[in-house]
Amino acid sequence: TSGYTLTFSNRLVLAGDTIIQIRTAGPKSVNGSLFVADELQCGGRLIVNNLDPSQPPAFGSTFKLFQAARITGSFARLDLPSVRQGLQWDTSLIAVDGSIRVVAGSVQMLPLYLVNGSIAIRFQTAAGPTYRLESTTSMEPSAVWTLVGSRVGNGGFAIFVVPARQTPTHQFFRVRAD
Repeated sequence: TSGYTLTFSNRLVLAGDTIIQIRTAGPKSVNGSLFVADELQCGGRLIVNNLDPSQPPAFGSTFKLFQAARITGSFARLDLPSVRQGLQWDTSLIAVDGSIRVVAGSVQMLPLYLVNGSIAIRFQTAAGPTYRLESTTSMEPSAVWTLVGSRVGNGGFAIFVVPARQTPTHQFFRVRAD
C-alpha cells in the first residue's frame, strides 16, 4: 500500500484538527503526508491514526508527515497511536523535518537483589531495542562508563548478574537503550 501526498505551492497554516493516517505494513511503514513548497505553520491539534490498530508501530518505525521549505509554530496537542509496552513516540523532529519515530521508552528498574555475592539488575524491555548496561565508579561529568553487557529486548525482563565489588565502595550503573 502506498501513501498519499497533498502538495501546496504556497504557505500552509494548520489550525484546528489536522488528521494524518499511517499504516504499519511490517518493517516498511507508509503514511499520508503534506508537501509545502513554502512555509508550513503548525498549530491546533495533530491527530495521527493507525489504519492497522492490531499492528502498533514497531521500534525504529519512522513516519515522515510533512515536508516544507520551512516549518514554524507548534501543535497545541498531539494525538498519536498507541505503541507497544516499553516504547514511546519521539516527536522532537516534527519542527525540523516533519517526522515522528518510535523509540525505546525510559527503562524502569526493578529492585536489585543479591545472588551468591553478585548483584542482579533487572528491568522490563520492549521488543527490538538493544539495552546496554554500563558502570562507573564516579558520577563526575568526566567519568568513563564501561560496558558490562548488552541484550536485545524481547518484551520480557532483562537480567544482568554483576559481581559485587568490595572496593571501590561505590559502583554506579546505567541502562541505555538504542
